[in-house]
Formats: sequence, structure tokens, C-alpha cells
Amino acid sequence: MASPYHRNEFSSKIDKAVKSVERILSNARNPLIASPDHDHTYDDKFALSEFLSKVALASFFNTFERLGLDKTTLGDLVKAVSNDKKSVTLRFASSEKCEFIKESTIEIISPQKVVEEHKTDEQADGKSITITSSKIGKRLKRKITSTKIVNSVKQYHWKMDVEYSIYVYTGTNSEMDGDVSKVLISRNPSCEIITRGSKTAPTPAAATNNPIDVSLTWMLQCINAEALNVDFVIDRKESSCRTPRHNNETRDAWTHFRAMHDWCTLVNYHLIRMEKHAASGNDLLEQPIVKSIGLSAINGNEIFVPVLPLFESIQDASTSPTPTSPVLTAGDMDVFLAEQCRTMSEQIEIISSQFSPPSEAMIVLLNAHMKSISDLWNNGILHIENMLYKQLFNAIGKSVDSKDLSEFVRSHNQRLFSDTYAPEPFCYAIRRYGQYPDGIISIEDEANENALTFTRKLENRETQDPMYIPINSATSVELRGDMYLHAWMLQKFENKPSFSLSSRARQFSSFLLIIGKLSGPNTFEPQHGIILQNKDEIIIPLLLDEMPSPQEFKDAIASLSPEQQQFARSFRNMKLSSSVFGVCVIQLKPQLEILLGLPDKSLTKEIRLTQDLLSLFIDYQIPSDLLSFDGPDELDFSEKVGVVKGYAKDINDMIKGTKDEELANAKLKAEMDYAGTLAFGSQDVDSSFMSIEDQGVGDGGFRGGGTIDHDYQTVSSAGGTMSCSGGGKMFGYAAACRAIPSGGGMGGAALSFSGASKRGASNLSPSSMKYNNVPVLSTFNNLEEKLPVVSNMMDKLKLDNDLTMVPKQLDTQFEKFGNDEKYGGALRSTVIKTGECWRKKSKPNIISKPESTLLRSKEHKEEKDKAIDLLDALSRSGSLPIRCAELHVIVASTHCFDKSVINTVVQDNINPIEKIERSSLLVASVIHGVNVGELLQDKTQLSRITEGSSYLLADDDMSYDERC
Repeated sequence: MASPYHRNEFSSKIDKAVKSVERILSNARNPLIASPDHDHTYDDKFALSEFLSKVALASFFNTFERLGLDKTTLGDLVKAVSNDKKSVTLRFASSEKCEFIKESTIEIISPQKVVEEHKTDEQADGKSITITSSKIGKRLKRKITSTKIVNSVKQYHWKMDVEYSIYVYTGTNSEMDGDVSKVLISRNPSCEIITRGSKTAPTPAAATNNPIDVSLTWMLQCINAEALNVDFVIDRKESSCRTPRHNNETRDAWTHFRAMHDWCTLVNYHLIRMEKHAASGNDLLEQPIVKSIGLSAINGNEIFVPVLPLFESIQDASTSPTPTSPVLTAGDMDVFLAEQCRTMSEQIEIISSQFSPPSEAMIVLLNAHMKSISDLWNNGILHIENMLYKQLFNAIGKSVDSKDLSEFVRSHNQRLFSDTYAPEPFCYAIRRYGQYPDGIISIEDEANENALTFTRKLENRETQDPMYIPINSATSVELRGDMYLHAWMLQKFENKPSFSLSSRARQFSSFLLIIGKLSGPNTFEPQHGIILQNKDEIIIPLLLDEMPSPQEFKDAIASLSPEQQQFARSFRNMKLSSSVFGVCVIQLKPQLEILLGLPDKSLTKEIRLTQDLLSLFIDYQIPSDLLSFDGPDELDFSEKVGVVKGYAKDINDMIKGTKDEELANAKLKAEMDYAGTLAFGSQDVDSSFMSIEDQGVGDGGFRGGGTIDHDYQTVSSAGGTMSCSGGGKMFGYAAACRAIPSGGGMGGAALSFSGASKRGASNLSPSSMKYNNVPVLSTFNNLEEKLPVVSNMMDKLKLDNDLTMVPKQLDTQFEKFGNDEKYGGALRSTVIKTGECWRKKSKPNIISKPESTLLRSKEHKEEKDKAIDLLDALSRSGSLPIRCAELHVIVASTHCFDKSVINTVVQDNINPIEKIERSSLLVASVIHGVNVGELLQDKTQLSRITEGSSYLLADDDMSYDERC
């Protein structure tokens, strides 16, 4: 859109021109600047664009005629272009030569004077005496003498010759005197320049300036060879014709009119510069070029410019048998052009009276007029486009942006898709079936709106090949929980959308969050991990990197060698297969129950015991064998839990004893150091030799003011809490752990265990996991009621075999719409990555306010190490499957538009809703394995949707391998 300054300038010029139109046309006519208020059609805007281009071209040729391009020469040039297929160029060529003539000396009187003043007192006898204070009151005479200062200055006389020509030539023979050239104007003025001070030439001795060229080929192609009139038509049947401004013909006009504007600017600059050199001389060999004004004062504003975007309201349209266009007629165009020629002749006469010779002034005047023609045409075309913006704004009531469109797409998809296949917000509760959730996980944008995904729950992983999470080179953890495939369909206009992965744990709840990608059919590669508990919240920014579309990729490798193409294809396939993003959520309480041999849901209300167990596993990495129930199965629910409590208390007591021993040793050392200092007679005792009690570290406490209480009381410190209970059996584990007090909490030496490989891991079926005849169930099924399982989909599209092939299959489908990318937007596969800076909110204790911290690369690694260590403990180093988990596999694709929403609609004449709708149907069809008709809520819309997209009706019985 045009800037406010240019719009105001354009409006002022149009208002002035409209007053001239009222004088030119009949008083019964009332054409006004085109506006949405005029009764017109969309085709009338094209007609107005053609009218402006025709008038502009005719105005240019009228101006060329004043420069010397007569109709005979014009006809020859048109034939050379149309018949001989030659190009025609308008050239301004110039050269300058400066020659030393003579040296002279002149006397210059200085404007400053030396003044001498004498005062005398004449007596009667004619004698003069000096004036004193006693002589005051007598008659005085004053004599003033002034002296002028004359300087001799050397002058250097130079003769400056300038030669310039304006001519046209065809083909490549650019010589001015060639057979195919026509000289329009040629001049050779000269002048004398006088310099002072040093004998340095004011200009180079001889210089040939670079020629200034502009092509007239396109303008001559718009001239009818027989009638020599303008013929400009916009081909509206071409697929490239989008709007009155955005079509091939108008683009060519835009390019050539802009080139003419630049040519006129450069030529005028050269002539004005030449005038300044000539004006610097004292004695001109010819008559003065300028009498009263300079060339820079010429603007051509008084010449009528007929390029006006006018509409005329037709009063008697109802009586006309055919609809009448509000665009002015060809007769009106002729009247406008006649007024242009009249005012142009008047201004040339005025210039001739002011300049002698008037050649340079006339060139500057005509060039200024051609610049005005180009500017008004440019602003007139923009005015037509601005009408579209204004009409669209009036129709909707606002300027639509990407957020508004996203909101509409959400609503539209809910009406378009059936309930079974409609996209759902990516927001899931983390909980056992039928119980209160432990937390939540979601993908949100900047406005806290959840991302919409096409979601498909895969078959029960208990009967399929499990997914493995490699946690080190020797250990892989078997994942047996539920799995969901999400197809995330985004739309991007000028700016990339911003999303983040958010997860939050509730109070007295905890879970493990692992983020990574699928690196194989049954391998989930962890890249990040974090433990969330007790109202922790993590916000992870997501980076969305679009890959080139299939058509863009094909165009890029078209000119490569076969070997280079094969390398590029292999690398692209590898990148596609590694673009499968995954988020795994593992509940800790259910897995702890399986790990410790406790009945199902036995830890639901054992909050303190659960916190103790997590602390022992996370902070001290206690082997699970030291905490597991190993008694008879006949014991009831509470007795089994009591046994585990006893084990936890025994280990906590051991940790406390080890800590007390270290604190006592530290206290003894500090006291001995203090006594040694006194023995040397030191008077200044440093605070570091104070007793342990004075520093807040003593019995039952450690640095930071923490306390340890027995009999299952809370252990609090600056770093967290821990609980201990009485009873239970204590193992001989005196030196297994070593607690080291620190300012932030407790740490321990890591204990490593060799784990089984993923193929050698034990398969524990639900029937084998029974305690007191209570089976341990896979209870992480909060989406079971939400998503129906469609068995026939699995038969058509066996996605569960290898989910890394999904992006490749989508990419194959995207390629079918490659021809529509120029205006309809490119559909690109998208790689999801995590950002660098995470934000974590946590509460140090239950009554404190949440604190926000930033996690970067170093903290990412620390959190991942904790999570992987806990996963290793929960799975007994890979020997125990993880059943209480959900794996969300996300495949993203983006429909990318180069322009903003409103510019896509106005400038490209594209309905982005229709394109996004088609892309969404395509992605949903692939993910769910059904044809487009089954996805729709209203089957009658199928013909509308597939009218311009026959590929959506492809045979869905094609096998998965054939699709890929």
C-alpha cells in the first residue's frame, strides 16, 4: 500500500486535475476519482487499469514527439519491433572537455578601508594647537583620511566544451550515426570558466560520461503498427492474472514506466550539473544560457497530466439496454490528450522566452512531465488496489490478521469434520483412569490457545512391538504405555507462529517428562528430560523449521548430476524420518508400586512415603532392591505399605547417622582449629573458626538451618524436605551411601547398575503382576474415552509399524499440489525442535510463592541426568517395563503464504481459507487412513471441496508401501 505522504500528494494532484476536467468536458459531465461508493463491478477495475495504461502510453509518445520523435520515425521503430523482432533503446550520451586558455592578473579592491581621523583647534592667528581638556568649548576642526586596499589576483581561464545527444537505436548498433539510429536532439555548447588560487582544472581534461539508456521495446509493442494508436489489454484468462495490479501486462508497464522515470531523473541531473559549471564562469563565449532562473526551478506542474483514475456515475443506467461501465470512454481520452498537448506547447513557449537557447530547458521540462506521468500512473494503479482494501475492510469491519484467521480455522474445522476425526486441542491431563489428575501437558501459542492436532490413538502396545528408550549404551527401557499420533497442521503468513510446550504438576503429585524424537521404528531417542512435582511448571519454547516443499526441492536439484541428486534425496529422506517429535509422560506413583511390589493404587494416599521414596531415588540413588517389598503375598494392603515404610525409615536413619557423624567430625575439626589459633596468641579470630553451633550447623541440623526429626517427622533444609518412619527391617548397608551437606540440599555418590539390552529385557504381562490377587493394570488411559479405535484404519495404513515414515508419506501427498504453490501457498513438512531458554516455576515449600528461573544448556543437562537416573531406577536398569506412560508422537506441517492474510486475499486474489481447508483434509486423510468423504460432517460438501482438488479423491485402497 502507498505511504500516507504519497497518498496525500496524489490526492492533491488529482483534486487539481479534476478541476481541469470539469473545464475540459461538458458541464453535464461529472467524473470523480474512483471510489467504492461508485456503482461498479470487479471487471470495471480491470477496465480502469487498462484506461490508465493507455492514457499513460499515449502521453509518453506525445512527449517524445516534442523531443523530435516524429510519426514517420515512430512507425519505423514499431515495425522494427513487431516485424524484425529488434529492441529499441533511447540513449542520452554526453562528453566534456576542459582546455586551458590563458592566465591573467586583475586588481581587486578590498571591501575593507583604513580610516585615519585628526582633530585640531584653529586660533585667530591661524595657528593650530593640540586639544586639551582646558580647551573644551572652543571651535574644533576634524579631518578624516581613508585609504583603500587593492590586491593583485591571478586568474586562470578555461574553455569547457560539452557535447550531448538524445537518440534512439535498434538492435545492438548503438552508434549515434548508424543506419538504424535516429538523432532527436544534439547540442555542443561551450563556455569559459575562470578559476583563482591554483592552476587546477575545474573538470577533467576530457571525459566521456557513461550513456544513460532506457528500453522502449515494450512501449512500442503496445502500438498498433497500422494505425499507430495505443493497444493495451490485460489478459484475464491467464492464471498469472490475479488483480488489476497483479498481472503480467501491468507488471511490465510498472517496470518500464519506472525505468522511464529513472532515465528522466538522471538526464535532468546531468543537465543541471552542466548548468552549474557554466554559471561559474565570468565571460561566456556564447550568450548566457540562463537569464533569470535555473534549470532546477523547472518542474512541469502546469502541464496537464491525463492519467486520472476517474469513474463517472451514470444517471440513466436504468434506461440503457446493457449495463454501462463507469470508466471514461475513448473519446474522453482523446480530449484529455489534446489538453495535454495544448498545455505542453504553452509551457515550451514560456520556457523559450526565459532561456536562450531553450534546448536544455525544454529537455528538463519534458523529462519532468514524463516523471509526472509515471508517478500518476503508479499511484493510480495503487489507488485501484487500495479500493479493494477499503471494500474488504468495510465488508468485514476490521483488517484481518493471522490471529483472526487462526480463530476462524478453529471454528471452521469443528463444523467441517465429523466428531470422530475433528482436530482436538493438544491439552491432556496426566492421571490414572477415573482419578484426579497429577498434572497437565499442552502446546500453547502466545495467546494461551492450544494447538489443534488430528489425533489418532494407536493399538494397545501390550500386543504390539514395544517402544524402547535408550538411556545409555548398555541399557534401553521398554515402554508399554499408550501411544498417540498427532498431525499438527499450521498456517504461516508473513511471520512465523510462536508456540511452547507447557507442563504443570499439581501439589503432592509428580511425573517424569521426556522430550525427544523417533530415531527408528521402535526407538524413542531422549533429548531432554525433567522431573516435575509439587506444582512445578515448565514452559519450553518450540522452534518450527519448515523444510522446502517437494516442488521447491525438485526445482532445486533439477540441474544437479544424478549422484548429487541421489545424495540430496537421501539426505532429505533422513531429515524427514528424523522430524518425528515425541513427548513421553511417565507417572511415578504407579511405576513405584510396580517397582516396589505394592498393590495397585497403594501409594495414592501415601503422600509422605511417596516423597521419601522419590528423594531416596533422585537425591541418593538408592537401589530399588533395598526398598522393595519382599514378604509373602498373603499380607494385606496396609502391611505391605508398612514394610516399605520401614525400609525407607531405616535408610533415612542410616543417612541421618552418617550425616550426624560427619557433622560431629566437622565440629571437632573447627574447635581444634580454633584452639590452635588461640595457642599461637592470635587476637583476631576469623569467623570461619567459629563453632559449628554458632554457624547454625550442629546436632540435628546442617548448613542453612535445617533440622532432622525422627519417627517419620519432616526433614527440612535449604534444599528440600525428607521424611522418616519407625519400624521395619534394616539391612547391613552401613557404607553404601555418604551424605554430604551443602548449602542447597543433599547429594550422594551415584550407584551404577548394568542393565539388560532392549531385546533381552523381561516382558512382564499384567497377569504375572499380582499382589493379594490384585492385578497391576496399565491405568494411564485418560484419552481412551476421547478417541475411538477404528480397526479398519489400521488395516489400510499400518502406521504403528514405523511412524518415522509418516512425514515421507505426507511429503509425497504434498507434491501433488506443487503447481498451486505460486499463489496458493507452499505446503511444507516442519521439523519441531526445543528452544534454548526454558522457564521453570517452582515452590520451595508449600506456603511460599512460586519462583521463576531460566534453564539453559547447562541446566538442561542437569535436569536430563536426574530424569534418566530416575528412569533407570524405576525400570531396574531396563529389566522392568514402563507401563504407566503415554507417548505423544507429533508430525508437523505448515501451509506457508509469503504475504500477510489481507495481502494474500487482495494482491493474490486467493482465499486462504480454501487452501488451508484442503491441506487439513489431506493431512487428516493420511493420518486416519480414510478417504476425504468419511472425514466430513456434511457429505454434501465433498463436491465443493474436490472441485479444484481432484487429488483429494485418490484411491485410498493403495497400500502403505505404494504411498511411500
